[in-house]
Amino acid sequence: MSCRRIVHGNSAGAHLALLAAGTANRAALEGAGGNEGVSTEIAAAVAYYPPTSFFTGDQRPSGGTPATALLLDAATDALAEAVSPITYVSADFPPVFMLHGTTDTTVPVTATLRMYEALIEAGADAEMHIYGGLPHGFTRLPSVLPTASIEIALFLDRHLVDPDRYAKEAADAQAAMAEQRAASPAAEPASAPAGD
Repeated sequence: MSCRRIVHGNSAGAHLALLAAGTANRAALEGAGGNEGVSTEIAAAVAYYPPTSFFTGDQRPSGGTPATALLLDAATDALAEAVSPITYVSADFPPVFMLHGTTDTTVPVTATLRMYEALIEAGADAEMHIYGGLPHGFTRLPSVLPTASIEIALFLDRHLVDPDRYAKEAADAQAAMAEQRAASPAAEPASAPAGD
């Protein structure tokens, strides 16, 4: 993998991280900032409690965040779709790790669940950790941050730093389990009692 750029964010920053990951190198979104020819490819994204799907109207879809929260009075169906990271899900989406709390009342935990399901269905690499009982902004909790940081480091190590090591360890473990199953004699079916 040549790209080593990682994006990471919390809440609105997580939305931007996922949007950047899903829209890399799209000509219509590259702008005219003087960086023509520079790749916007992302190697991986980490998102804490990300808004992933925006909607207009009164009916909140599962995982949806009101588009007015981001677009104010400019919210339209087309803009809501354009700013929703879930719109850009494909098999080419870079590896993603999302973390969310079940008592989040700002961004529903279903935002992460729906994004995860869409990524897996598309064939992309995605992982998530749903923390029971934690609210929006839980990364400010001193008791949670160290564990979450370790999980993120493991995710990045597995996907970017040394993916071959993890693939070999998994293959070796599967081979060892297959050998164990082959070496164990199959249980003999119990014979039925002889009839009269």
